[in-house]
Amino acid sequence: APTPTVPADGIILRPTADTYISQWYTSENYDQEPLLIVRQGDIISSLIKFDLSDLPPGTELRQAWLNLYVYHRSNKGGMYARVYRVRRPWESGEATWENATKGVAWAQPGCNGQGGDRDPAAADTVLLKAENAWFSFDLTEMVRGWIEDPQSNHGLVIKGDGGVSVEYQFASSEFGKRLFRPQLVISS
Repeated sequence: APTPTVPADGIILRPTADTYISQWYTSENYDQEPLLIVRQGDIISSLIKFDLSDLPPGTELRQAWLNLYVYHRSNKGGMYARVYRVRRPWESGEATWENATKGVAWAQPGCNGQGGDRDPAAADTVLLKAENAWFSFDLTEMVRGWIEDPQSNHGLVIKGDGGVSVEYQFASSEFGKRLFRPQLVISS
């Protein structure tokens, strides 16, 4: 699979935390899994967080992309993957469909409280339609907000929708081959 394009001035950040949450197993945590899963119909969603504190001070952000590698999909159906900014703290080792952290519930299960858990509008939407392929999401405005207000960086959640029941599996930060792990590409 070809690697995603990284501009010459691009900085690549890897996730500091990622996991997925499942409506089928509402109290399970999947922090150590090698895959991040997103299933159509908001059945399974993925959470990812990047640490921006290593960016040079005064970084003028030109563009930011989230690059995800689709390792596998459950069938040939396409799925819209929507990326939302998360608005509250969560812990990758504790997050479940019910809770953001141990003992602290999401406003709505599945990180679905609009405004409380996540932004109501998606930052970007991409049609996934292949496996063993990279997909890029434009997160420029979201990342710009995190740089301006580091306290607001609670990462993002990816939700799936579309007319076909399908599941897409991305390489996570625990994936065996580092090259395929999620990346935030920042160009300044």
